[in-house]
Amino acid sequence: MLYNYLKVTIRSLKRNALFSFINIAGLALSMSVCLIALSVIRDAFTYDDFHPYPQRTYRIVTEVTGKNGDAERWATAPMPLFQALSQDYSFVENVTTVYTAVSTGLTYGDKTISVEGAFTDPAFFEVFGFDLLYGNKSSALSKPNSIVLTEDTAALFFKDENPVGKIVELKNPAGAFIVTGVIKDNHHKTHLSQKIYVW
Repeated sequence: MLYNYLKVTIRSLKRNALFSFINIAGLALSMSVCLIALSVIRDAFTYDDFHPYPQRTYRIVTEVTGKNGDAERWATAPMPLFQALSQDYSFVENVTTVYTAVSTGLTYGDKTISVEGAFTDPAFFEVFGFDLLYGNKSSALSKPNSIVLTEDTAALFFKDENPVGKIVELKNPAGAFIVTGVIKDNHHKTHLSQKIYVW
């Protein structure tokens, strides 16, 4: 019985070859596009899912409305909002800032490299789930002029040596910063891809 069905199907495909090709090619193409779309969507949902509370962590954005009524969304928030959220809203458990305005030269000894970084604050490691290779999460950003490097950035200057306590120089913001931690290489997908974090 199955052989007869198969034989009839093959005959039908041969008899209507062009029509069959269009149908099969269309089905294959639509399934491929659907699988690609699902992969892209699934990939987007894997960003920053390694943090302690990804379902309860929110990024605040600003919506600016122009004179003509057009609205734009910026991935920023006013600086005073940090203090307002901390003091005036009891349902907010923790607040941290990540101000990605550091694009500068990082110097140690006679070596200088260009890095992208961010200003942040002591709550950074309470909100985000980055592990430290060297240093202590609870104190790494507890004092001004502290800097935390990523593992690959630290390796450029210090190789396998523990750099905690070393002094590095930044061009902008200008000054000396003490290395208080090294973030372990993170193989998870994240929007926080800066090479240094400064307090």
